[in-house]
Amino acid sequence: MSVMIKQPANRFIDVVIKSKNKGRIKKLAVAIFRRIARQKWVMPLIIKYVVSELTLLSSNKNSDKKIRLLVLNEERYKADLEVLSEHPDVELISLPSAVQHLINSLWVSELRELSQKNPVAYFECKEPAVIEVRNKLAIFLQDFILRLKYKVKFDALVTCTFYYRQDKDWEIAAEKIGIPFFAIHKENMKDPIVHKISIDGYKRKHIKFYGRRIFLFNELEKSVLLNADVSTEDKVSVVGGLRMDRIFKRTDSGDVKEPGRKVVLFSFHHCIGLLDIPDAIRYFSTRRDVGFVEYFDLVHGMVAQFAANNPDVEVVIKPKWEEEWNDHIRNAIERVTGINPDAIPNLKITGKVPAQTLIEESTVVVGLNSTTLLEAKLFGRRVVVPLLAEARGKYFDKHVYFHKYLDTFNTPGSPEEILVALDEELNGISPVRDLNHEMIRDYLGVYDGNVANRMVNIMRSEINVDKVQL
Repeated sequence: MSVMIKQPANRFIDVVIKSKNKGRIKKLAVAIFRRIARQKWVMPLIIKYVVSELTLLSSNKNSDKKIRLLVLNEERYKADLEVLSEHPDVELISLPSAVQHLINSLWVSELRELSQKNPVAYFECKEPAVIEVRNKLAIFLQDFILRLKYKVKFDALVTCTFYYRQDKDWEIAAEKIGIPFFAIHKENMKDPIVHKISIDGYKRKHIKFYGRRIFLFNELEKSVLLNADVSTEDKVSVVGGLRMDRIFKRTDSGDVKEPGRKVVLFSFHHCIGLLDIPDAIRYFSTRRDVGFVEYFDLVHGMVAQFAANNPDVEVVIKPKWEEEWNDHIRNAIERVTGINPDAIPNLKITGKVPAQTLIEESTVVVGLNSTTLLEAKLFGRRVVVPLLAEARGKYFDKHVYFHKYLDTFNTPGSPEEILVALDEELNGISPVRDLNHEMIRDYLGVYDGNVANRMVNIMRSEINVDKVQL
């Protein structure tokens, strides 16, 4: 059976189950729904609903080597999936995150209060209540995934990292029934200065990967995962970054647009560089003396000031997500400049434009500790990495990346120097700083335009092994 195009969702699920604000009657209805949905005779109805919610991301494909992947958490790694979808031997089908969470909630809703008291209880899996719920969910998922596979004919499941709680029991269930579960890990920027923090954090949170294989950019990330006992050597493949294939092919062919008079700041939060702030709210500190607080204000403020001083230059600030993050940016700009961001017509604060699009359109890229800084260099763009306030002081040694390669960037050390650096880079006054090949190897791993091919070949070999065994 071919993948069904997404149909209107069941009205009851949309109006009642997915509702954020539930009164007493809705809560009772949800409890009854969960109790009924757990019954084995309801499974065909659940499968029918889920199939109606699937989205076809790519369709191929006449290849006799074709593999079909069921994608989880699609919205979190769109750039990578776009590259993978262009491979002639791959079809991608997306299971919406809301649907996955809905399925999980049939069981894990019972653990909400326990998880709030002990955030690692689910991963640790020592509490009797957690063990019972996860065992029931695993049994349910084994049946569910097998039936869904029969309807949709996918070969494997794929997600974008190894530490999402919503994926854990899907990993276990898929592997128990012989269906490979792959993780295309998207967060590979583990500078050596944060290796110990990363390893200790994964161990403390009891993070384990139960799937078939994790795909990584580089050996640095692999070292962290192996030392943290997240996975074993045989489950880890260093292949490079999928989205880098597109950059390689564009730059190698000379198919890159000339940048405009545009500056982009890839925004960051107060906990950048894996800084642990216990009372932070969504990575923003509640105190002025803890975190990259002054640094956040000064960098965002001076980039906005540059926009105000240069009305002919388009300036974009891109947060990873909007909502509260935008509020923090706007407040920082007003604190530093005294200007309402809305009064700067050539300044945009938006997370909606893809990173690579912004990089290609811009002459100057600004940021800290981000893969986008290396991507910008690959596109031949000029990069400014401000090093002032906490980033030059108390957090420099343990939370600011690229110590070995800082001469690759323009690193202004004061608010005034940020304005000068932006002007000189935009107008080509500063010398060109080439990206070191050793830096590419360390952080991007294999950069040759063949990442998708390597990944697909490994996936296919794992899938074929299971087909033979079955």
